[in-house]
Amino acid sequence: MKHLRLPAAVRATAISCALALVLGNARPAAAQAVVSTVAGTGTAGTADGPAATAQFNGPNGVVVDAQGNCYVSDSNNNAIRLISAAGVVTQIAGNGGFGYFDHPNGLFSAFSLPYGLTLGPAGSLYVADAGNGSIRQVALPAGGVSTWAGNGQRGYQDGPGPAARFGTTTGVTSDAAGNLYVADAGNFRLRRVDPAGNVTTLAGTGVSGMVDGPAATAQFREPQGLARDAAGNLYVADRTAHRIRKLSPAGVVSTYAGTGVKGSLDGPALSAQFSSPTGLALDAAGNLYVLDRDNPRVRRIDATTGAVSTVAGTGVAGFADGPALQAQFNIPYGLSISPNGRELYIADAGNHRIRRLALGPLAAGVGRALNPMMSLFPNPAAGLVRVSATLPAGVGGHLTVLDAVGHRVAEPVQVVRSTATSWEWTVDVAALSPGLYLCRITGNSFTQTLRLMVKP
Repeated sequence: MKHLRLPAAVRATAISCALALVLGNARPAAAQAVVSTVAGTGTAGTADGPAATAQFNGPNGVVVDAQGNCYVSDSNNNAIRLISAAGVVTQIAGNGGFGYFDHPNGLFSAFSLPYGLTLGPAGSLYVADAGNGSIRQVALPAGGVSTWAGNGQRGYQDGPGPAARFGTTTGVTSDAAGNLYVADAGNFRLRRVDPAGNVTTLAGTGVSGMVDGPAATAQFREPQGLARDAAGNLYVADRTAHRIRKLSPAGVVSTYAGTGVKGSLDGPALSAQFSSPTGLALDAAGNLYVLDRDNPRVRRIDATTGAVSTVAGTGVAGFADGPALQAQFNIPYGLSISPNGRELYIADAGNHRIRRLALGPLAAGVGRALNPMMSLFPNPAAGLVRVSATLPAGVGGHLTVLDAVGHRVAEPVQVVRSTATSWEWTVDVAALSPGLYLCRITGNSFTQTLRLMVKP
């Protein structure tokens, strides 16, 4: 493969490579799922700034909005951080100390081990504030913090928001009507907060156990991450039960996947094994992605067949970006799927990083309205970068790499390799200043953008 080196004159700002993609007649080459780092250096800290130099300390929750902004519960910093679509990290809520304090200026507020995150239909961010046994609300974009349910005192009580009490609030998700669903691990229960702030118990007896059946008699061991599908089923990562549980709209709890034996085994859902699953995310087709913390891997439960497969991770704790099945994680905890359903965002607590898993190639027969598969590797990079894109046959596009403010700053480069649906080209970024660059592919009916970080 020919390597293309860009002119050194562009080093002061960024690179811009414009490429008209030309269809060929060769057999398609499938794009791989790829893991990359969104933000964080791997060293625990509190630094804001460019994603490549920003620091986190044990992040446990993550959620992404439609504009590409990524919100992070930076648990050990007791803070809520924002990774903007332009790749800049800022603290929007929490003063960094343990505490319980609401304030219109989010930076004066206090949290105690914030965990799960969800975005409500009105645009607010909701935080499972585990140490305070509360659900907190962060107004966006201003960042003001208030308590939506609970009062900072642990316990168990249903009722109006300020009077309600939770044990340890670990996971939270929402529906289109504005209801919040809460994993109350400290009380071994699932709770609901309605749009008026009233709290009710959905399932669980308050006793730790592993019992399926009617919600009122069902038992959980340690409910963590939650996901809710369009039919109203609530999926629960029951961590120390090593199972994925499901609460149906009819109020029946069942085991969706896992035997309860700690392990790492793919296959039919009820014979598959997990090891401390924590994060969950659903795609539009109903496939459930599971962050299998102690394995540590990302697993997938097929909505049609129920088969469990591994989509990322080697099973050995560590840090490695690259092809998904060669990537490594260290105590990954929180999981979120992008609005376009093509990327998973992972709060990799032990690596003090936010990671991204770009999922596999487009399915056969997709239409022009869908976004292309696009991946960069390595990312962050200091030398050669391979850019791959997969489009349906007959669909053309144009790739541009921009600086962080969207300016095109260099002449086009040529395609290195092209087949009927897959393109790869290589760019040398060794001469570029460290910072953020945007790789964008556009066609008649789609635009897809990925962030490229150039490191020293």
